[in-house]
Amino acid sequence: MPPPPLPPHHRIIKVARDEDFRSRIGNDGRYFDLVDFSTIDVFYVPDSLTIYEFKIPYRFNLSQGTLMEKFGTPVQCQRLWWWARRQNKTYRIDRPLTTEEEKLSVLHPHSQPTEINEDDALVFLKLFDPEKAQLRYVGSLYVKVSSRPSDILPKLRSLAGFCASEPIELYEEVDFDPSVMCEAIDIDLTFSASGIMTGDIICYQKSPPQNWRIYSSVVSFLRHVCDHKEEEWKRHILEEEIVVLKRQADTDRLQKDESMTVCDQLKHERDNVVRQMNELCDQSTPVILNFSRKDLEQAIEHFSW
Repeated sequence: MPPPPLPPHHRIIKVARDEDFRSRIGNDGRYFDLVDFSTIDVFYVPDSLTIYEFKIPYRFNLSQGTLMEKFGTPVQCQRLWWWARRQNKTYRIDRPLTTEEEKLSVLHPHSQPTEINEDDALVFLKLFDPEKAQLRYVGSLYVKVSSRPSDILPKLRSLAGFCASEPIELYEEVDFDPSVMCEAIDIDLTFSASGIMTGDIICYQKSPPQNWRIYSSVVSFLRHVCDHKEEEWKRHILEEEIVVLKRQADTDRLQKDESMTVCDQLKHERDNVVRQMNELCDQSTPVILNFSRKDLEQAIEHFSW
């Protein structure tokens, strides 16, 4: 169902929450990235409204309500972040809105320069289970870019329910179009040295058993999913072509059937005409007039001058 038209002097704001990540990733064959922007909540907000006014309880005639009314999240617990499109065409969390930005209208939210704290990074975590071939979202985590992944291993084990000594492997999910790019993370390098920044996705897993052949790593699993999606896409294209050809064949068959019907009708009419002509011929009896010689002579005399 298409969205309703945008009212005059309004802007569209799409809001993605942690619940959206959790409900999407790992369900219905969806594993890549964080969220599908076509399925999240959409708000139609007047140009004059500030971001802060969009957060607070009802004071304005908003058809969908404010963030607090929609989601029940108290204002003091709300933290809004900008999303940004990266060079690889993915959309990731970029930075939080500042207090000054929240005072601006939704029409001009970027009109003031902001200082970004580059010491901290908010990363998103996905857990892969090689035995179940399952990838799911387990949350987000603030890290110091000067720290090392080895520093957060206890937290990662706790989120996954692993024992304290469980060996784990870390990967960064970089891209999936046109092909999967998922790179191993050296846990002894700093996050900064590994290029990890806010919005990045870290996938981690138990170290698989030796000679584990089926999806031994999240990399092989994501490649399988990507290949499967490509095959699904090809199958979908072929099915669409089959539908088009079948529709064309049905149309041609219908036209042929109609032509045959018309032809049969014409043949029937022709046969009727032939039958009627034969009946007329059968009904036509020649009339023979017999005149005597005397009658003929009298007729000649009558026409003579």
